[in-house]
Order: sequence, then structure tokens, then C-alpha cells
Amino acid sequence: MKQKYADVVCDIGGTGHRFTPAAVGEIEALQAEQRKKADADQDHKSHVGTDIHPAGTHVQTRSLLPDEAKRHAADLAEIAADPENWQ
Repeated sequence: MKQKYADVVCDIGGTGHRFTPAAVGEIEALQAEQRKKADADQDHKSHVGTDIHPAGTHVQTRSLLPDEAKRHAADLAEIAADPENWQ
């Protein structure tokens, strides 16, 4: 069965802020978890790529299966919605 993949992007640049180092650490942990899940899933035929913009305002996780993308987007949204995670 062929699966389509989704990319998840989170950008807080329009707020005039960037993610705190602690928030970046949380995001990196979430992205690492997604890579680990993809590597363990025989149905996942792509490589999960991740990127955190050097300015700390934009993060992207690529090639997630749709259900995983929804969960990952919700986790990122929770981090991005908390002003304590901005500087």
C-alpha cells in the first residue's frame, strides 16, 4: 500500500519572538521521537527530515505519515501557543 507523507511546519516569526532554548530542546525531542517511530515502522518508506531555523522562529518536520503528522502538529502547537516558550 502506497502511503502519502505530510510535512509539519510551525512558525512563530510573525510574533516578533523566537523559541527559547528550552522550547527548542522540546521540539528536538519531539522530532527525534518521530524519526525513531518512522525507523521502527515497516510501512514508512521515507526518511523523516527535521529542521529548526537558526533564528529559532521556524521548525519543520518532513515525511510523516498522516496520523503521526496530526499528533506531531498538535504537540508543536502546544509548545508554540505558550508564551513562556518565546523570547
